[in-house]
Amino acid sequence: MLMGCVVNYLVYSWMQQGQECPSHMQNIVWSSLMYLSYFVLFVQFFFEAYVGNAKSSVARGSKKSE
Repeated sequence: MLMGCVVNYLVYSWMQQGQECPSHMQNIVWSSLMYLSYFVLFVQFFFEAYVGNAKSSVARGSKKSE
């Protein structure tokens, strides 16, 4: 995902500099949207798997001590 974003940035910058690049702006837009959706899904997974469990385990720990 990170390398795809780097490649998108490089291709876009080459196109802006006028260098010949066998790509189109539409490819950059669609692939950027794809990587954005991957990022959103990863963040959702991360919070559900790690942050959400930390909150629930802290809440369970305080209930046990009572």
